Amino acid sequence: MNPVDLRLNPAAIVKGTIYDSMEPRFLRESLLEIDLPSGLTIAAGWVPHCDPGGEFQIVLFHEYLTETKIEYRTRSLGKALEIIRTLAHDYLYVYSEISGSSCSQIHELQWAA
Repeated sequence: MNPVDLRLNPAAIVKGTIYDSMEPRFLRESLLEIDLPSGLTIAAGWVPHCDPGGEFQIVLFHEYLTETKIEYRTRSLGKALEIIRTLAHDYLYVYSEISGSSCSQIHELQWAA
C-alpha cells in the first residue's frame, strides 16, 4: 500500500491521501480534500465507509456553499484519479470567471463520462 501521487498543480492544496489499495481499512468516507485557488473544493471519499462493495465519490463544490456542483461515482481507482485530476485542472482558476453566475447555472456543469 502506497499513497497515490495526484500530480496536481502546486497551487491546489491537498489535504489527505488516496492509497493504491482497495483493502477496506483504506476505503474511508473522507479520503482527501483539494482546495483550488478558484474557491472551489474537490472532496473524494469511499461510500459507504470501509465497505468493499462501495464506490469512490468525487464531489466539486464551492467552499461557502453546501450545494454540490458536480458529483461523480466510480468503483475504479484509476477512473477516480482521472476525474480528480481533470476537475483540478479544469476548475483550478475557473470560478473567478463564472463568479457572476447563479448557483443554478454552476450546478448545471456536468462531468462528461
